[in-house]
Amino acid sequence: MYLSTTLFIIYGLPSLFLIISFIFLLSSSSKFKYSFYRVVQLDLLINVFCYSNTWIAIRLMMDPAGKDILVWLYKNINFLYRLSHFLVVWFFHAQSVSTLLICTHRLTTALFERSNDFWRRYTPLVYLGAFVYCSGVLSRWWLFGDNYVQYKLVNETLIPVYDQTSASALASITLAFSVIYFVMISLTGAATVIVISRRFGSQASSLTKKMTRIALVHTAIYTGLLAYLLLNQISSLYAVKLVPNEVQWMLQLCASDTITLSMPYILMICDRNVRDFALLQKTSQFSKTTQVQSTTKTVQIE
Repeated sequence: MYLSTTLFIIYGLPSLFLIISFIFLLSSSSKFKYSFYRVVQLDLLINVFCYSNTWIAIRLMMDPAGKDILVWLYKNINFLYRLSHFLVVWFFHAQSVSTLLICTHRLTTALFERSNDFWRRYTPLVYLGAFVYCSGVLSRWWLFGDNYVQYKLVNETLIPVYDQTSASALASITLAFSVIYFVMISLTGAATVIVISRRFGSQASSLTKKMTRIALVHTAIYTGLLAYLLLNQISSLYAVKLVPNEVQWMLQLCASDTITLSMPYILMICDRNVRDFALLQKTSQFSKTTQVQSTTKTVQIE
């Protein structure tokens, strides 16, 4: 197993477990009834599937031990294997739109009094619309079978075969959308800060402040990721190699993981309720375990 794979496992799997835990945690207390947490939950759900998909589409291919798994998938669940490569780009759009929605939530709730009611009722529908949009953007590739990469099995080794026309079109479209998302997310984040500062100033409630901090930290991380992706895409467009391909893939995956896996840590840092509730759950579980062990010992003594 390569060092990179070991590194991905060391920080990735605990973070993935934390994300899944937080999805349930945010539904388990009235402290998190505000609509903002529903938006965050759906963002976390996207990140779970996004991170899981990168193992099939990218990470296993980078490790000799993982290639045997991919060969098995290719032979037995070929549709899933091909779908995973489409989903890499799909999740790029989904994460971008989700980040934009997190900021939009904060902006609209600051501007309109009834906005929270809208988000409470229609957040699932908003995200459903976002998913349809993401699929529509890539309709050429999934609807018409215009795949930018196909894999062939040669001597038990998967060899990628790229369709240059489709790959170039996809790269150009992704570059254009990266610019659009970068501008939209940056402007929405800036507008959120300005509107909340002007409307509430120092009178903003602690709830407003912490939700805004969560949204802005998340936005800052994602715009940083987009800036990095833009640099990579522009360098690829002009055939400028900044680093070797293997290193570039690893750096890109690590950069992607900063947004995919960071939300639980952002919540714990910026939201005391989340932090306290998570610690309370852990303490409660520890107390139950200790109590069971103590009871067992007492029974044994008797």
